[in-house]
Amino acid sequence: MEPFVARAVKAVTDELITEATEAAGALEGAQAENAKQYVKVMERIAQKGAGYVEAEIGRLGGLLAKTSVSPEKRKLFMLRTSILNSFKEAAAGGSAGDGEL
Repeated sequence: MEPFVARAVKAVTDELITEATEAAGALEGAQAENAKQYVKVMERIAQKGAGYVEAEIGRLGGLLAKTSVSPEKRKLFMLRTSILNSFKEAAAGGSAGDGEL
């Protein structure tokens, strides 16, 4: 999903979300679940703007700090935080380059 992250830094469009959704549909198992989370983040960025990434990282960090979070939710929150960090790093010129499909 990294090529989608690189493209999302420039602009999250309906076309990009559609392409990412189709790519996610072609995957199976854990990869499919991870891809769905990437698509969800792209949809939220499109709805709420680029500030969503930082705000959500902070929110998830607060939830992860709580001891009452179930192991399943903790795993999901950690996955989402990792995905959000990949968008953050790409926006800062970090990991994801100018990938194509």
